[in-house]
Amino acid sequence: MRVSEIMKEQFIVDFCGFSCAVDGILGPATKKALERLEKALSSNDKLVSDRYRLVTDNVLGTLNSWIGLGAFSLIAYSEGGGRAYYDMECAMGCIPSPQSGITIGLGFDCGYESPEKLRRYWGNKLKPSVIDVLAKSHGKYGESAAKFLAKLSLLIPYETACIVLAQQMNDMVPDVIQWITGGKSDMPNITNEQFGVLLSLLYNRGFSVAGDRRREMRQIQSDLRSGKTKDVGKHLRSMKRLWEGLGGLQRRREAEARLWDDEEANKG
Repeated sequence: MRVSEIMKEQFIVDFCGFSCAVDGILGPATKKALERLEKALSSNDKLVSDRYRLVTDNVLGTLNSWIGLGAFSLIAYSEGGGRAYYDMECAMGCIPSPQSGITIGLGFDCGYESPEKLRRYWGNKLKPSVIDVLAKSHGKYGESAAKFLAKLSLLIPYETACIVLAQQMNDMVPDVIQWITGGKSDMPNITNEQFGVLLSLLYNRGFSVAGDRRREMRQIQSDLRSGKTKDVGKHLRSMKRLWEGLGGLQRRREAEARLWDDEEANKG
């Protein structure tokens, strides 16, 4: 079973309520979660069936063809920590670090994102009064942002968060193409899953390649523009040097590299 397919199935299982990490490894925990999902679907469990239709049709089914489903699954899981963690820690908005603003959905930081973008993605999902407070929190981080969050009565279902994330990823496609090619017409020989890996990286870290902390990103960009794709996984793993003690980001880079290398090995 390909890494991309495992990731997609892991995300579907987790979305449906059977906790499962999206890492591309078909281990005992994933197999057990898959069995539980299959049992629930075969018994016509309405909640699980409704969630299954939502994730396959309204989330994965709406993605731009550039974006691999496995890679998107990794992005969604990494941004929210899985359904159970999202429901417990993120659904009412959060401030993940002192450098963060109010973060809603899966990684949408109102401190950094413009009020225009806030209204674009969330204007038809949240009450106007909530949007107004979130817009005023733009440029506010840590304790300053917390004062705005305290004014809100906010609950964003996981389904809504995933749908908005899919919209964001679709809209990022042209910018990712520009980052890869530098405006030239030729794309390197990469699969849609590998494109999704780059989308994951850039959504997480931004598009800058300046400075020592971004030397691997420069190497990745340079390799892609030279048509070299085999070393990207190695560069992703090298990037883990930046997050000693921060297991979540290290696991994300490792999973991205695992997916990239699997796609590279299976290119026709």
